[in-house]
Amino acid sequence: PYISLNIGGSRINTCRGRTFTQASASGHAIGLADMLVRTKYTLYDDEQSAIAAAVDVRLPTGREEDLLGAGSASVKFTAIGSMEAGRMSAHANVGLTRGGLADELSYGAGVAVATSSRLSLVGELLGRYIDSSGHLVSTIAPHPLLTGVDTIRLTGDSSNLQMVTAVPGFKWNVSATWVLAGNVTIPLTSAGLTAPITPFLGLDYAIGR
Repeated sequence: PYISLNIGGSRINTCRGRTFTQASASGHAIGLADMLVRTKYTLYDDEQSAIAAAVDVRLPTGREEDLLGAGSASVKFTAIGSMEAGRMSAHANVGLTRGGLADELSYGAGVAVATSSRLSLVGELLGRYIDSSGHLVSTIAPHPLLTGVDTIRLTGDSSNLQMVTAVPGFKWNVSATWVLAGNVTIPLTSAGLTAPITPFLGLDYAIGR
């Protein structure tokens, strides 16, 4: 994957009724991100259900200092299950990641309903449990150079990071080879760096006979 990353932020402080910018910074980086090698094996398969296992190995090919990569390799083991009944299908997976930035337990479940021959409605629930700092908190520490002056800094607390996200969406077969897909990502927890709502719209083309 090749990534163009833009990041920026500022810290606003209020003192004696006046609001001012205490610090601000921004950055931009372009380059290769961490590459992923994946393999998946079907353990059970019939006409209406299937069970599979997958292994993902993430290679530290992205520059850690530019936030393009984790800086160390990681491996993820995933169990996958799916079933279909008439116009409805359901899917679920759970995965365990070791290495990289932090150990992680991830899970997901989704349901798709074919409302017509071309339109499907999709609903997903995604969760992540990461062995890392869950929230940023303010801490007071003495200034390293000025005697009697305290500074306020942001640091991670001791809680783990738990994130749950709902993703409703649709898929519409525009033609035999083109599929229009759209969804909205809605965070159900406030931990981590999350946007209130993230819309997505994509157009897929299938190559084959």
